[in-house]
Amino acid sequence: MRCPHCGKKNVEQARFCVACGESLEERPAVMRMHPPVPGAEPSVPSVQQPAANAQQPALATKATRGRRPRKGRTTFALSLLAQGLVVVFEVFGVLVCMPLHLNEEYGATMGGALGVVVATALLGGISLFVFRREALAESFRQGWWFLVVNGGLLVFSVAELLLDSSMVVADGWPLRVTGLLVLCLAIGVMEEGMFRGLLLHGMLAAFGRTWRSVHVVIIVSSVLFGLAHIDFAAVSLADPMSVAQAVLKTVQTGLLGYLLSVLTLRTKSLVGCAALHGLGDFMLLVVAMGLCGDSLDVSYVASGSEAVETAILYVVIIALYVPLAIRGYRLLRTIDPPQYGAFYRE
Repeated sequence: MRCPHCGKKNVEQARFCVACGESLEERPAVMRMHPPVPGAEPSVPSVQQPAANAQQPALATKATRGRRPRKGRTTFALSLLAQGLVVVFEVFGVLVCMPLHLNEEYGATMGGALGVVVATALLGGISLFVFRREALAESFRQGWWFLVVNGGLLVFSVAELLLDSSMVVADGWPLRVTGLLVLCLAIGVMEEGMFRGLLLHGMLAAFGRTWRSVHVVIIVSSVLFGLAHIDFAAVSLADPMSVAQAVLKTVQTGLLGYLLSVLTLRTKSLVGCAALHGLGDFMLLVVAMGLCGDSLDVSYVASGSEAVETAILYVVIIALYVPLAIRGYRLLRTIDPPQYGAFYRE
């Protein structure tokens, strides 16, 4: 029998052509319609070439399978090192404020905010901090409930002070309120840049291949965001109420971080999340720090008689924050994998 591919004559029992090695059991459609004529030049079916601009599927070779994880892990490691650069900028901000007799907490926050922008730019993700109005609008449209909850807490704190007749407006409060707003926005930039920028996008570069792995990365970054708000030196393992407050505060902040993480992926930006985050913090601090002139001393783990009240408050806020996580999960279902983040490069 003759090979339908090259026309070479083979023995009748052969399964593969001795000349070209192709299978002799299944003949191409072109050859079945037009069998080769003995002694004639064998015909070869034409193959239609794909268009030059058509996307070709990537072949899963051994080399390509190993390339992406190595590059992703390297990017993740660099993002962790970049966190150290942020700390350097925080220290620099404190050193600048010391001889000028300025608030060192303000200096550390401003330095940290500048540090995350620089670190993000060095990793190639400066697009995360480029202002886009649609990204800002989307963040506030999806996260409006967070502002409603914090607005309710603001009204509650004002009512509590008025009922106790202990609210005294400090001198120069307009300047204090303005400075506090700037500080809160800087906190939003710094924390969003560290947790939703460097940490989240760094982990996505290594583990963002499937929807499930993206979900796990978001949960891990959200838990770490919650743990970062706990002063573990103030937590006593022998005191169940102290541990309960730390756990509840981690859950509360983690629920917010979950939604903000999804919004970062959805909008490809940190600007909206930073503004939402900063405005929410401002609503919680404006009465005590802006109007009353209290110092910046936020402790999330109370002791004594205030411990039970603080724990109950956390439980209430968690219940109110659950819709944020539900909203984030629904939005995440609309995001297609893979999600390798802003730092990954092909």
